[in-house]
Amino acid sequence: MDSDTSKITGNEGESDVCPRCKGKVFEAEKFSSKGKLFHKKCFSCFNCQSILSLSSMFETPDKEICCKTCYIQCYFTGGKNAYLDYSKVGQSQGEGPACPNCKATVFEAEKVVTKSHHYHKKCLSCFECSRLLDSSSYFDGKDTFIYCKHCYATKFGHMAPSEIQGEEMIFFPATPSDTKCTGCSGKVFEAEKMLTSSGTFHRQCYKCSDCSKMLDTTSAFKLKAKMYCKTCFSHAKDRARDAGDDEDGVLIVAKAMVETATIKADEDDPDRCPRCWGKVFEAEKMKMKSGSYHKNCFRCGECRIYLDYSLASDGPTGDVFCKNCYGKNFGPLSRNMESATAIDTAVIKPSGDNKGCPRCGGAVFKAEEIISKGVLYHKKCANCIICQKILEASSLCAGHGTDMDIYCSGCYAKKYGDRRPTTPIHTNTIKAMPGDDCCIRCDGKIFEAERYRSKTALYHKKCFNCKECSKSLESTLADITTGPDCEIYCKKCNREKFGANRTTAYADPKTIIAIDGEGCPRCNGKVFTAEQVVEKGRNFHISCFTCKSCTKPLNDKLQVHIGFDEEVYCKNCYPKIQHTPTGLGGDPGKIKGEENESCPRCEGKVFENEKMRTKKRLFHKQCFNCRQCSHPLNYNTMNCDKDGEIFCKTCYLNIYFTSGKNFYMDSSRKTPAREGDPEACLKCKSKVFQAEKVMSKSGPYHMSCLSCNSCNRLLDSSSFFDGPGKTVYCKNCYATTHGHRSRSKSRGPIDYSQFQAEENDPDQCKGCQGKIFGAEKFSTCFGSFHLPCFKCNKCNSSLHLSPDSACNRNGKIMCKQCFSKERSQSRKAGNDEEGYLIYAKSVADSHAIPAQEGDPDRCPRCTGKVFDAERMSMKSGQYHKKCFSCFECKRPLDYTLATDSPHNEVYCRSCYTKCFGPQTLILDDDM
Repeated sequence: MDSDTSKITGNEGESDVCPRCKGKVFEAEKFSSKGKLFHKKCFSCFNCQSILSLSSMFETPDKEICCKTCYIQCYFTGGKNAYLDYSKVGQSQGEGPACPNCKATVFEAEKVVTKSHHYHKKCLSCFECSRLLDSSSYFDGKDTFIYCKHCYATKFGHMAPSEIQGEEMIFFPATPSDTKCTGCSGKVFEAEKMLTSSGTFHRQCYKCSDCSKMLDTTSAFKLKAKMYCKTCFSHAKDRARDAGDDEDGVLIVAKAMVETATIKADEDDPDRCPRCWGKVFEAEKMKMKSGSYHKNCFRCGECRIYLDYSLASDGPTGDVFCKNCYGKNFGPLSRNMESATAIDTAVIKPSGDNKGCPRCGGAVFKAEEIISKGVLYHKKCANCIICQKILEASSLCAGHGTDMDIYCSGCYAKKYGDRRPTTPIHTNTIKAMPGDDCCIRCDGKIFEAERYRSKTALYHKKCFNCKECSKSLESTLADITTGPDCEIYCKKCNREKFGANRTTAYADPKTIIAIDGEGCPRCNGKVFTAEQVVEKGRNFHISCFTCKSCTKPLNDKLQVHIGFDEEVYCKNCYPKIQHTPTGLGGDPGKIKGEENESCPRCEGKVFENEKMRTKKRLFHKQCFNCRQCSHPLNYNTMNCDKDGEIFCKTCYLNIYFTSGKNFYMDSSRKTPAREGDPEACLKCKSKVFQAEKVMSKSGPYHMSCLSCNSCNRLLDSSSFFDGPGKTVYCKNCYATTHGHRSRSKSRGPIDYSQFQAEENDPDQCKGCQGKIFGAEKFSTCFGSFHLPCFKCNKCNSSLHLSPDSACNRNGKIMCKQCFSKERSQSRKAGNDEEGYLIYAKSVADSHAIPAQEGDPDRCPRCTGKVFDAERMSMKSGQYHKKCFSCFECKRPLDYTLATDSPHNEVYCRSCYTKCFGPQTLILDDDM
């Protein structure tokens, strides 16, 4: 009986009054929430009226209670918590600090305090790139804003452009007689002068034209009268080349390396490629006897495979081949082995009764015979009679019967139907004696190596087979059975031959009727202990213990299920049966109810004992099924729509998730943005709301639109990289396109000889006679060179890494090895000219700048001027590092080894002890 809790009313204002029915709440039915007391029946969601428990209820800001579903719908609108929606908080009116980003009041629970401002946790983002930060990852900038680590370093830290310290530099215009700055054209004073190969600069003016990075002489590059750092110089060259500017000639060189026929060569030019007739330069030359090839043209003339020096071979035809094609065309395999001078085996005829070789009729000697069925063949004549294939003694097959010819295995199988003739082995040749092991099949003697044993007899290995079908049973996987005649059979033949004598596993259980109804519930037969299966106090025969529905044997009792009819079912059939017993309850639709108390399926009144409640409706337990497919449901499997109808998960997805996507995430339903709206997504141009916004340097994106511009991979706020032109990339694509893995823009080596120098020009290269600019100058005692031009004239090996190994012979620069070979060849030819060896010096001689007498910076050894960079100071004077060696043994010294001597020279410790130590004292004989 349904009790009415509002019959006993409580006093208004007292704490024991139920907010739902205004009835008095007693201790036995009390449920408490936020100081309010509810009846157990009234403890339900205020929105959908579903009954709640203390573990499933949620308290709202209005001091109401609701279920989880209604709580999310009411307070998480738009996919975000209403408590964190700062759009609902008004502008600060002085009651607390205001957030500088959203201008709303910052409360204590959501406050993040920086040096200058108070922020909401959600508003704490980088001023430069808008990346979200937390209280441990932000940096206070000098402009009172906050930044992430990278943006702070770029703007204020070590990655920021260099700033001039102290007072601002004053500009003084330069007169014609003054030193003029190449950067600002102002007057350069001695204290701020910086001399470079590109001109004279103020120290502050010697910086990159693009990024303003301060430069030094090792990191500066000049292009069109502008100075660049290494990175900006590469970008400036790329921009010039993209605009068609090819001042350095790199584009034509690069094109010549890809299209080898671009630069044609003369007919008598030794560097003419035999394949494309183009000019072959040193960087791509592959030299063979047949000529010089481009690397791209250095391929096999037969199979066109690319070659290197380890694979290439010069052919007699003037072309190059790989080793395989050379062997096929010009090696020993290509020659015809049959010649007119080959030995004729028929010259020597057989004597006497010897018939000789059946093929040629000649006599067959012992060294060349091959025997088949007593017939002798020459090794050369032993071939297949059909296909003429040369045979050996181990590969020939003799013909059947009177056929005395020989065949290969293939032709033999075609003619006789067997791959190889075999000689039958007779196991009964050796008869068994009394006491020996005897085979039951052939009565032959059985030796140990061929003995096979069954349950009843012994067999040869060859005889161990099925007596009926002769199938071999020697395999360990064979099914061997013994028949009543003590012979062995395969399983199939034993079943066919002796199947009539087999007995059934069980007798008919219905033949013996049980007494007093204690038999099997299925057949009513008596159940004996040997065939008994007990299930819930009932005894079944093993054969009767099957599923009632599908008759599947129930061997595993863990998979047995008992239905309402006390029958046994398998795991698969049990869910399909009707679990409510028919006839026990009436039709639930017979008793009609009011609109708010009736079941929408049968329109019958729903009582408390059978009530199933959803957001807006009540159902009988029997009627609580899917509206579409009528599948029975429960609270865990049901899905409720906005009208209060219930569906199973499959039908709910088919109805509300059409075309395989959720309506809530349908991008076609996004709100279009006005033109020029800063809150518009850069990809789909629709409006971006706060809950789905991801900020980049270029602007906002939807979470679903934030994907890599190159590979379309979906990204999140912590895994994207800003690229040029309002693009974003993943880490790999950014590194490949703009980072350290991007493709080099280099176009290959530069021909320095195109910049010709005037005669007697001190900046003329001794190698290519071209003009040398300051950034590429390499000075040696042989003269000035471009860095790539300082190489051996014979083997072209570069010498700039080891200038001491360079030698000069008759005006030519050579390495030591080539110099030695050249000198040896000259002596062998009778030339009495002796070459001389000069080692190149990478540093200037220390006496090149002489010092005046009396100068305190004059080196005592070489009398040259000593500068601070190479100064070694001692009591005896100032030395160059190169001159700072022991006066006695010439050993190079440093401050830990050097010692001043009485006559103003420096010695090492060992020589000082020998010359001036106590060991040098000579004792007088008179003492």
